[in-house]
Amino acid sequence: MGITKPQLLTESHKTQSFDCGVESLDLWLKKQSLKSQKRGSAKTYVVTDSMTNEVVGYYAIAMGSVSREMAFSALRRNSPDPIPMVVLARLAVDRECQGKYIAVGLLKDCILRSMASMEVIGGAGILVHALDD
Repeated sequence: MGITKPQLLTESHKTQSFDCGVESLDLWLKKQSLKSQKRGSAKTYVVTDSMTNEVVGYYAIAMGSVSREMAFSALRRNSPDPIPMVVLARLAVDRECQGKYIAVGLLKDCILRSMASMEVIGGAGILVHALDD
């Protein structure tokens, strides 16, 4: 199985069989990701099986902020309140592909896209919404 490079989610991507083992992440991809994208509230990037177009991993990013009081001290210094950030809202890999470093590639892509966007629109960093430690 070949895996595509990360690309913006479209209606042609097959999401229905995606199962990462966390129901909320599965359902969000299947039911909310395209709606969020159309509203402009988040963008979802996917990697797919190059033969079947089945999504095997994804991440969702959005613009957001963190209050100065919640930021670590080096970030607080001379920053506005709130501090603008890119938010990594979700990241998941299908069970069949876990352990194959797909999440590492998705995270790298997220960081590179976030850095590029912050060069254009500003921002202090990436805020991660983690489900667990």
